[in-house]
Amino acid sequence: MTPNETNLRAAVQHLRTFPFPQGIEDGPVSDLHAELAEFDGYINGLLQQLLRGESPSHLLERDSELRAKLEHARDFESDQARYEAKKLLAYLDVLERAIDAANQIHR
Repeated sequence: MTPNETNLRAAVQHLRTFPFPQGIEDGPVSDLHAELAEFDGYINGLLQQLLRGESPSHLLERDSELRAKLEHARDFESDQARYEAKKLLAYLDVLERAIDAANQIHR
């Protein structure tokens, strides 16, 4: 196994053990929670393809628009929404580390 493959496996394992944020109240961050869930499922599917030794059907790319929306919520919304946005951003950080590790293998 190459060092890049080892890094990918470690990043994916960390992602698996990092809990997806729960308890997001209905409000300004709830739609972003749904967007993150959809993005997470999409990326995890591509990561599984790569781990099986297959070429993913699509590029693994960060979602800069989702990150920007979450950062805006973290900086400008109510206290509860800021707290929720921080939880979502922490998960997105872990997901992006897995994307970056995957891109070291699949280019």
